[in-house]
Amino acid sequence: MYELHIDADTYFIEVTDDSLHISRDSAPTPPHATLTTDLDTLRAICDHQITPAAAVDSGSLHLGGDEHAKQRLTDLLLASFMPAPQPADMP
Repeated sequence: MYELHIDADTYFIEVTDDSLHISRDSAPTPPHATLTTDLDTLRAICDHQITPAAAVDSGSLHLGGDEHAKQRLTDLLLASFMPAPQPADMP
């Protein structure tokens, strides 16, 4: 479970083997990792315009938690997502 603080908004993310769930709320239990940034920085990271390391070095991104969880969260931000096929889309 991860918690994101983006500008004045807070979100938590739950990841399972086959799904990703994002809620606009604080994590119900302590998260494994946290991210604090502004929307422009988050967009630049997700669009691969800057690296998370560069954003951390500049002070525009703060990551908390254990190293493994922070790496998983960073990998999640950089991942390309494809929507799951809907029944109407399936042959």
